[in-house]
Amino acid sequence: MYKAILVDDEKIVRLALKTIVDWAALGYTVTGSYSSAKTALQEIEDDPPDLIITDIKMPDMDGLQFIQRVRQQNRECEIIVLTNHENFSYAVEAIRLGVMDYVVKTDISPDSLTTLLQKAAERLEEKTRTEAAPIMAMAEGDFHEMRQAAQGLPVGENRFSEPYAICLAFLDRPENKNRRNDLGFYNLLCEKLGRPAATLIQLGPDQTAIVLMPGELESLEREAPAFCHRISGFCRAYLNRPCGFLLSEQFAESGGFLRELERCRNAIPYVVFHGTGRLTRAAALRQLSPEEVPVQMICRQLSDRLEKKDYAGAQELFSAFGRGKELRAAAPGPAARAMQSLGLTALLDCSAYLGEEERKALWEQLRRCRSVDDYEAHLGLVIQQMERFERKKAALLCKKEMAQIVQYIEENLSQHISLEMISETVHMTENYVSRLFKSESGMNVVGYINMEKMEQARRILSRPESTVRMVAGELGYYESSYFIKLFRKTYGIGPGEYKKFAEDRQTSSLLKTEE
Repeated sequence: MYKAILVDDEKIVRLALKTIVDWAALGYTVTGSYSSAKTALQEIEDDPPDLIITDIKMPDMDGLQFIQRVRQQNRECEIIVLTNHENFSYAVEAIRLGVMDYVVKTDISPDSLTTLLQKAAERLEEKTRTEAAPIMAMAEGDFHEMRQAAQGLPVGENRFSEPYAICLAFLDRPENKNRRNDLGFYNLLCEKLGRPAATLIQLGPDQTAIVLMPGELESLEREAPAFCHRISGFCRAYLNRPCGFLLSEQFAESGGFLRELERCRNAIPYVVFHGTGRLTRAAALRQLSPEEVPVQMICRQLSDRLEKKDYAGAQELFSAFGRGKELRAAAPGPAARAMQSLGLTALLDCSAYLGEEERKALWEQLRRCRSVDDYEAHLGLVIQQMERFERKKAALLCKKEMAQIVQYIEENLSQHISLEMISETVHMTENYVSRLFKSESGMNVVGYINMEKMEQARRILSRPESTVRMVAGELGYYESSYFIKLFRKTYGIGPGEYKKFAEDRQTSSLLKTEE
């Protein structure tokens, strides 16, 4: 029987959890029910549980602090967070601390609780199997020669006493050098893996090679999801950094060890780009294509969905491409450039609606993207800006006078539009139009006119037959130089550069343009 405890300041919740399922039939005994997180901490020191179900908001200590204290006690129990607070920030922090699941109380039912308890039991059983087989230390001579080779010291070509493999564990996201603990990652692995020290080779502050004994290669692949989830959870909880894992082929001498180590290290950018937290065979990445990934079609589809305000469809398209086979078959460089092209397409599609500081911030964030997850998060921010503008514009159009002004502007984008022309058309004084527009929209009339014209200019420039001079004329700009200056101020690149990007969707020079 696995031991479980319940921690919630509401007695009725604890009672409901104990009675809506048959705990014994699911393999559990509820050994404690606590209204206080502090009391629970004291009790589990002497009688550690296998499973904890805890609330978030409690009077003496919140659930996140409680979980952190549990982890600091080196408790590797499964944890389920059950709360009224449907807040994403709570979920992110809970996941960082290695909880198994995060569930809103209103969603709990006998069926859903049964599913959670079965999932926890499976994970606990997996841990038991993993811990049941102690790992023997490798031959001292083999370990010494392998460590010397990793340090770049001269070694012979003697065969090892038996074949080995390595799992290269590495941390992503560079740490602040002033706060770096050069042994933190290595010490964490030594403690949490429960392996002999003579099977772990520190390769630097952010990399450690786990030497796998004969037979461990297959078992690690079989148990990879649980292994990676467990170690990644500890790395996020204690080091606040994601962790990745690369698996080598077997080798029998120091030369083979160095070749496999280099292959694993060369594969790190691929793992970082597609997402850490899982086990990847380095050998499987030998055939990655160095060719550029064609993105013209997918960029046009993305732009089309954004223009139609199909934001859910745009995110689905973006995610499907980022997780698709074509991108996974590409080397990290071409894959990153493909995602940059999609990210820049979305950013340029919304830039006309952004303030200069907002646009620069999104450009800078796009430059810093290092993984598919980063690019998806960036698209989410772009869509947030688009949705915010749409809501703002919809609110303006609800007011009759503002609707008249906006309608006139949108119907006359091909003309030179002045405040006097608007005033005469809507039968209001120029001062009234100016004050009304500023108070309702937060921007002046000329700024809004230029914003709409720049958005129209971007669409026209996407046509193959268009030229910069032609677009300037179509939008009522008599001086091409003024149009070019305004376009660059709006998008961060000139109209000629945008037209080239619209044709080939290559970002190599564009992401260096914005200052």
